[in-house]
Amino acid sequence: MHHSIRRPRHAALLIAALLLAACQRTPELPAQVPVADTPVVAPTAATDLSPLLDALPTCALEGWYIDQQTERPAHPWLAANAPQPCRVDLENEIATFCVQGQWKGLPVEQVILPTMTFVSFRGARIGLPLEKARPIVRQRFGQVFPGGAAYEAGREPKLMADPEDAQRSWLLCSTPEPGDDVEGQARAGYSGMNLPYDHSGCSYRYSPVDFCDAQHRARIEEALRTRTPDFNQHYLLVQVDDRPEYFQRTLVLVDTRTGRATPLPIDAFTGPAGKGGEATGYGTLETGVDQQQFCLEGALLVYRVFEQGRFCFGFDGERFSGHQTQYMQAAEAP
Repeated sequence: MHHSIRRPRHAALLIAALLLAACQRTPELPAQVPVADTPVVAPTAATDLSPLLDALPTCALEGWYIDQQTERPAHPWLAANAPQPCRVDLENEIATFCVQGQWKGLPVEQVILPTMTFVSFRGARIGLPLEKARPIVRQRFGQVFPGGAAYEAGREPKLMADPEDAQRSWLLCSTPEPGDDVEGQARAGYSGMNLPYDHSGCSYRYSPVDFCDAQHRARIEEALRTRTPDFNQHYLLVQVDDRPEYFQRTLVLVDTRTGRATPLPIDAFTGPAGKGGEATGYGTLETGVDQQQFCLEGALLVYRVFEQGRFCFGFDGERFSGHQTQYMQAAEAP
């Protein structure tokens, strides 16, 4: 019978480094590892690893463990493309899979999975040193995953240097310890900004709005502490007064399960223009916890152009639907 190794919360990062180092050094392989006449062919470096890794920013890694009946990864992509580990650390119950592909502009060489479902660490080894991986991660995800409470609670990964190789880094998720009362804890805190369209880090391309600034973060964190969902079961719609002298606000949608924030792709919304062409009040927001669309009444400012009327949007967990704005463009290829 395998048992998970209890680890104090304050030591999670140190233990992660030790586990990774042990994984790299362990020469022993279990019987299920292929022998010479059944070689494992890893995907090529040109392989797009999105089907495997797109859930990594939220650590919602379904199937990232070894199925004890089939002795293969439970994740369908790994089962089909890299079904056998290239290294196994029996003591710490971690299997390494060689994948060799690209994901969001990052070269990924390996992923680690627990051989038992409750072991603490899962993640991807990146073929870049930390200082080179960090700006790519920031550009793609709007943050650099520094760790902290969200990492400890298993809601987001931590970007860290490889303890064995300074030319490599890891994006690592930590599963909460057995017995941790995660469900009874407070709602998730802010865990970073997601910009699903063409952007330059924390702003949509050509937009002057910095969605990662202190004002946006403070309003998001306050909403997560004090409010209940007001859109589609588990989302908050957070309005931020960017230019109150012109009655202009931005709008950010926040998932209360993960703390992940996604800004509406506009520069601002405001009330309708008065006789002098300027807004005389704020626009209005119509939403409901059981609604799958929210609507803005007034005027939208996008790329220096105002559009007046009633604008409704849906959200599929990643991107907005409904009314289309100038900023809703696909992100540029790396």
